[in-house]
Amino acid sequence: MSEVALSMKMATKLLVLTAAVTAAGGMLAACSGSSTSSGASTGGASASSGDAWYASVKTCDLLNQSQLKSLGFSSSGAEGENDANENGCTWDENGWSNLGIMLSSKSFDSLDGQGSQVTDVTIAGRPGKIAQGTMGSCELTMKATDGSQARIIVAYMDNMQGGNMSGMSAMSMDDSSAKACSVAKQAAQNIAPKLPSL
Repeated sequence: MSEVALSMKMATKLLVLTAAVTAAGGMLAACSGSSTSSGASTGGASASSGDAWYASVKTCDLLNQSQLKSLGFSSSGAEGENDANENGCTWDENGWSNLGIMLSSKSFDSLDGQGSQVTDVTIAGRPGKIAQGTMGSCELTMKATDGSQARIIVAYMDNMQGGNMSGMSAMSMDDSSAKACSVAKQAAQNIAPKLPSL
C-alpha cells in the first residue's frame, strides 16, 4: 500500500486516513506536504529531483486559518517529523473529516489511484493527477519540482460510521467523494504559490 515514513504521531493520523480511504475502495499512496516556517512562498527556489527542499518547511503553515476555515477545518494540524523523503501535516475535524498535505521526493505522476480512475488536472499552472475514490475520499498530486510532488488527501469518514453503512449521513457517497475532490483542488490552489517556481 503506501510507504509513509513519518513520525509515530503523523503515521497514526495517516493510518486512520489510509484505513478510511482503503475501506472506501480508495487510493492512498505515500503522501507529503510542506511550507516555509513563515508560510511564505519558497518562490523561485531551485530544486532538483535529489533535493529535499521541503524538509525545512513547516507543513502545517501551508494553509492559514482563513484557508482552512474555507475548506471546513478549524482544528490545528498535526505535523510529523520529516525525513529526507517526505514531510507532511494532517488536520482532523471532529474525528470524521480528514485532510492530509504532504510533500515528497516522488514525481507527481506516481499516483496510481489504487483502483480509482486517475485523471489529469492542472492547478495554478502545475500539472497534476487526481483520483476520486468512493465513500468520501479523494487524492490529488501536483508537480512541485521535476522530482517532487505535493499530495493532498481528503476523506469524509462520516459516511462510514465505523464501517456501518446503515448510519450514512444525508450526503451520498458519490456526493461526498466529489466534495472531497473539490476540497483537495482548493487546498492545492492555496499551496501552489508556496511551492518552488517551475
